[in-house]
Amino acid sequence: MKQDDKTFLQLVERFKSDQKLTEADLNIMERWKFVHDSQINSFLVGKDLEQALIDKFDISIRTARYDIANSKKFFITEEMIDKDYWRGLLLRWQLKGLKLSFDNNNFKEFNTGIRNLYMILGLGKGDKNVNPKMLRQNVFNFYSDPKRIGLEEITEAEIIELVDEITAEEKLTPEQKAKILRDAGVQPNS
Repeated sequence: MKQDDKTFLQLVERFKSDQKLTEADLNIMERWKFVHDSQINSFLVGKDLEQALIDKFDISIRTARYDIANSKKFFITEEMIDKDYWRGLLLRWQLKGLKLSFDNNNFKEFNTGIRNLYMILGLGKGDKNVNPKMLRQNVFNFYSDPKRIGLEEITEAEIIELVDEITAEEKLTPEQKAKILRDAGVQPNS
């Protein structure tokens, strides 16, 4: 194991344990969070991300590169590969775009976003049947802990409200509504 990997693992263990963190540890975590937030919210990657990190924290390019690599490792699960990391970012960006186009009643862009989402999730590959379990795997397992990256948890009430809207718009039967709720992990009350 490389020394950099050992250092990373030791640092992660300190973050996860009850040990008091040093100021240096807190600074490193701040830089990792900045990298992660900049990639997701400001769409910064590559040299632009390195420069933003250098400018904000007055660090060397070598440290910036280590921070970017370590941030990726920290904010994704151990089993993931780089391709899945980027698929996760693309998915988040696409969902933000879908919400914006829906909120602005721009249904042409919304429909384009749906097609993009279809491609990001790989739903067009082969003759696989689409089922809720497949969507759950591809959408919700990108990160080991949603709170760690600042995602808000979706409450059962929010799921029920969304399903109620879909049911009204699509004129679904009570049985179809109950199935959607069950697939979303919510026990229907009716």
